[in-house]
Amino acid sequence: MSEQPKIFLSAFADECANRKTAIEQFAVLAALGLKWYSPRFIDVTGTGQVEHVCDLSDEKLERLTALQDEYGLSVTSIGSRLGKVKLLDQNDGSHNKFVPMDDYMAGEVARTINAAQKLNAKLIRGFSFYHPAGTDPAPHVAAAAERIGRIADAFAEHGIIYGLEVEANLIGQNGRMLDALAKAVDRPNLVCIFDGGNLSSQNMNPVQCFDEYVAMRDHIGWVHIKDYKIDPGLQWTGVVDEERL
Repeated sequence: MSEQPKIFLSAFADECANRKTAIEQFAVLAALGLKWYSPRFIDVTGTGQVEHVCDLSDEKLERLTALQDEYGLSVTSIGSRLGKVKLLDQNDGSHNKFVPMDDYMAGEVARTINAAQKLNAKLIRGFSFYHPAGTDPAPHVAAAAERIGRIADAFAEHGIIYGLEVEANLIGQNGRMLDALAKAVDRPNLVCIFDGGNLSSQNMNPVQCFDEYVAMRDHIGWVHIKDYKIDPGLQWTGVVDEERL
């Protein structure tokens, strides 16, 4: 008999902690019986300073590792912010910033790799870059794929798998676009992350969400389990108000 596949249940624990302290987050995880989590925003020392995990000093990362051991926790993936910047340096009316790719690799990407190594994580979640707001994302697949490929190659040097999450307003805003990106990037350590809530928030009904799942299914590495209740009073404009979410 073939071995049965295992399912790892993990969580973004900062979503269940009012002050986002490490103790608060880990206590909730322990109470739920979870052994795995994805660090994102956290107050390691309990002093009120909430930081993104990729901005933590090595000293705080060591402290976080010790706390994880105390609570019997391990890291599944780093909840990074990679790809949440503009693809092009042009004013599109959004608040998103542009960072030259060489600077991005030396800064945000390097910090993300460091956090993953310090926390013994082999998976990193990221995104697919903002195309100019209100425009068709399809013409930007090649340019985004080149940047994503550079990040994936840097991760591969450290044995890290890069998960590209489907999310509104980005080039990979649905399953079809993520399928196109994954094929264009064509790296063995690149997978896609299905998130139904990030599709239903675009006014997609369950059937449409499933169609997007099917479109990206061949590339899925893991999934996020959440949903979004559509406000029938809102008029859909094709763009999700991220601040409202």
